[in-house]
Amino acid sequence: MKLGSFSKQPGERVSKSVIYTDALDPGDEIGTIDECRAEPAGLEVSPVLVAGDRARIWVSGGTDGVQYKITIKVTTAGGEILEDELFCRVKEI
Repeated sequence: MKLGSFSKQPGERVSKSVIYTDALDPGDEIGTIDECRAEPAGLEVSPVLVAGDRARIWVSGGTDGVQYKITIKVTTAGGEILEDELFCRVKEI
């Protein structure tokens, strides 16, 4: 599911959180971040936190003028696999 978009400069490192409250069954929570990648290559993304209904990632680098698709795939404690996308436009100001 497309979650949204954001902009950043090439030299910035920002964190983004995905909140899964509405997608989780009662009593379920995020267990692991199984995949965290950006396309095309050049934007660095890495998972940093799993807490209850939230997955958080770091986003850094990228090339000025390029829009990246960030894919995040998580598995819940109850066994569901959820996949979401964020879009990041890198722009030097």
